[in-house]
Amino acid sequence: MNKSPIEAPRAAADSGPMFSVIVPVYNTAGYIEACIQSLLSQDQTDFEIIAIDDGSTDNSLQILKGLAEQDKRLRIYRQENAGQGMARNFGLSKACGLFVAFVDSDDTVAPGLFSSAAQHLLDPELDVVSFGIVFRDSAGRTVATRSAAATFSSSGDSIFLDAMLDKNFLSVVWNKVYRRALLVENGITFPKLRAYEDSVFSRNVARHARKVLYMKDQLYFALTRHDSTSRAMSVRSFDLAAEMIDYEREIFYASVEKPAWRAAFSAHVARFFAYLIILSAFRIDDNSERMDCLKIANAAGFSKAATDRQARTLLNFRVKVQIFLARRPRLLRRLALAARQFNLVPY
Repeated sequence: MNKSPIEAPRAAADSGPMFSVIVPVYNTAGYIEACIQSLLSQDQTDFEIIAIDDGSTDNSLQILKGLAEQDKRLRIYRQENAGQGMARNFGLSKACGLFVAFVDSDDTVAPGLFSSAAQHLLDPELDVVSFGIVFRDSAGRTVATRSAAATFSSSGDSIFLDAMLDKNFLSVVWNKVYRRALLVENGITFPKLRAYEDSVFSRNVARHARKVLYMKDQLYFALTRHDSTSRAMSVRSFDLAAEMIDYEREIFYASVEKPAWRAAFSAHVARFFAYLIILSAFRIDDNSERMDCLKIANAAGFSKAATDRQARTLLNFRVKVQIFLARRPRLLRRLALAARQFNLVPY
């Protein structure tokens, strides 16, 4: 008897569900119920939800307990506040599914997310399924989307190269389903960084993945919160960015010999800091603080990466313009002030 695409992967493991969904929770009482309900409403029912309350001080945990009483597929854990990355690592340690997904507690997903992914997971070489994102504001209005123009697959070095350039393989962790064996066998977890741990995780996955499928379907709905701390910009923001780059340099540059990978890393450094410098021109009014941010970026390798000819060949025209402006802070600041007059402010 022919098995359905959803049933076939389950034959490889009888001890757990097909999907484990890991949801870190911290003070999102106003959003968590909608998040969990969007998961419980999936048309593919073979999954578990692992919610980790990361020391919330609001009533997020009470809401989770009430939802768990209604559906036993929701398992709740609580830990002292340790950050989103550590909460996700705890969830990974409890996961039993063949595949793993991460969902942020203020986001929601489409009802066909798992069934859409499952139809592709018969391919034993496929380690990651990536899908499109819809960014919405608190009023439910779509503010942006990100997805492939058409469904396609990628394999080999191109996966890691794309991840370094945030092209196709995005740095966010929540628009993908991962084969859990890939994570376990390669020891892939979230690093103990104070920020950007999801970006490092994503690129580490890309380094080891054999094959990735990029779906054009937009199945993840991310909330853009204007009060989010991720929108803040300061010297500390650049310190955290430099910490992440130093960490990545050890595992994605110093430890590899492939020239293409090294060039991609340099392109990543140039692109990443150029974007932060542009944000600082809009969000930091103190000139000396902006200069301090630029010094941190240059110390972390921005200036060197920005002049790396091999790296620049990997960047598109738009990013090259951003780098050009980032290296000219006075011009950039004048342009930022002019743009702010017309409410043209990058997110």
